[in-house]
Amino acid sequence: MKKLFTFLFIAFALTSSAQLISVSPNSGYRGQTLTVTVTGQGTRFTTANVNSLGFYQGTVITTGLTINSVHAISNTILEINITINASNNTGLYKLSIDDGYLSLITLNSAFQVNLPNLSYVTPNYAVRGQTLNVSITGVNTNFTQGSSLAVTFSQGSSTLLVNSVTPITNTTLTANITINPNSLFGMYSLTVNDPLAGSITKGLAFSVNAPPTPSLTLITPAKIYSAQTLNITITGINTHFTQGSTSVNFFYQGSPTSTVVVNSLIKSNDTTLVCNTTFNSSAVNGNYDVRVNNSIDGLLTLPAAFRIATGIDETQNNFSSIHIYPNPANDLINISFEQQSSAVTISIFDMTGRLSKSVNTNKNNTLMNVSDLENGIYFIAISGKDFTASRKLIINK
Repeated sequence: MKKLFTFLFIAFALTSSAQLISVSPNSGYRGQTLTVTVTGQGTRFTTANVNSLGFYQGTVITTGLTINSVHAISNTILEINITINASNNTGLYKLSIDDGYLSLITLNSAFQVNLPNLSYVTPNYAVRGQTLNVSITGVNTNFTQGSSLAVTFSQGSSTLLVNSVTPITNTTLTANITINPNSLFGMYSLTVNDPLAGSITKGLAFSVNAPPTPSLTLITPAKIYSAQTLNITITGINTHFTQGSTSVNFFYQGSPTSTVVVNSLIKSNDTTLVCNTTFNSSAVNGNYDVRVNNSIDGLLTLPAAFRIATGIDETQNNFSSIHIYPNPANDLINISFEQQSSAVTISIFDMTGRLSKSVNTNKNNTLMNVSDLENGIYFIAISGKDFTASRKLIINK
């Protein structure tokens, strides 16, 4: 009888001392399958039959946290492979194990189920009329794990157009979106349908802003000679030349002119247009306006954008005599004039108004080497403190 009492006492002592120490890792997220390691003390995981094992919230065992397999590594180490279903409740769970010795062992707050979330949206704003790629970064997400991945940007019942969604990694995706011209301004919520975790929403994730005012800033060349065809470049700021229908017209003294004709239009980018344009010989000398009509930006005007010089546009302010010889030339030219000046700049421009070469001198007789110039028509501009003049130069090799 004494031996039986001693045996029962020892069994009770061993059983009552069994406890669960830790679960590692002690958290997971919806849609995840993982193996957790349970560490016990005074347990008999390998020598006993683990009769029951479960994760509980309150007194109810969860069905959303599926136990796939249980493997005893030692009497005190147990590996459990689990799957957290997409609809499983988030929060803390306790773990209870019956180790087969009539001992139900429980560890409170043993495991936590976290909800995947969206952390970053880059860029997080755009303007009407813009099409762009948006990078979305998540935490504990499963973007590559199925074909049901979807993205929605919403403001009430209004949504942005999502052209494509490309998963990069489980936590990164790229959405190509278009902001229509009539999209609502303001903040939009982002919702991602995660293939395993389901719907994940981030409020105030993206903003549609009023676009900055578009304008035309520069036309090159700024000085153009009549009776020629050349490319002119129109530069804008905050414009959308490539994203809508675009046309170019030229005006003289507020009225459209038929003497300047656009032959073709190339949209180099959103802020640059290249117009192949013919300037007829009948074009009036003076300043011209450029008007660009774009379906997104509206009508944009740059007053006095460039000047047309009729004919050769040779001027002779305060010069009684200018001589350039030989003309036509092929290597060296001599430039002479009667006016004396302490400083004179002699510049050679091609027909587009681009500077080809320049020299400073204080002499009224100058020799210039033009052997590096291509065949064609050029203009020589001579400018001093109180005078300016220009002459045509022909290079013919």
